[in-house]
Amino acid sequence: MGSAGRTQSTSALLRQAISARIVIGVAGHHKLENQPALAQAVRSAIQSINQKLPPTRSTPVGLCVLSPLAEGADSLVAKEVLKVPGAMLEVVLPLEKDDYMRDFQTKESNEEFEGLLSQAESIKVLPLRFSRTEVYGQAGYYMVDHYYLRGAWCFQTMKMRD
Repeated sequence: MGSAGRTQSTSALLRQAISARIVIGVAGHHKLENQPALAQAVRSAIQSINQKLPPTRSTPVGLCVLSPLAEGADSLVAKEVLKVPGAMLEVVLPLEKDDYMRDFQTKESNEEFEGLLSQAESIKVLPLRFSRTEVYGQAGYYMVDHYYLRGAWCFQTMKMRD
């Protein structure tokens, strides 16, 4: 191939978009007070992320939520992120699905979990190497070990902190 062929191929590659993905990892409280206010706070945080990291013509930016989908904060954040067009869900389960679902308190929680799980791009089930209590913490460690998480969401103060 001559230099003109290489230049044309290189130019074509450079014109193609290279997308960026912002991964929002969440593991939070199970019992939430004032869920509408918390959902609004999550929407505000998403809006802030989108303002600070806007897409460009050559770099579209997508959101991904990484979550164990537990009752409370996990599912609330997942639902809000999935409202964003093109957003993705990746799930990390601390236990096998049927075993994990035994810890959900209500039929509605189980149904919500199943509905969110059906939207997942990927599902990772962690190996059971710890006690039942410890496996929940392992899901959080997995998220930190596999993704760089700069922002941490604090539901008690409803502020984004670095």
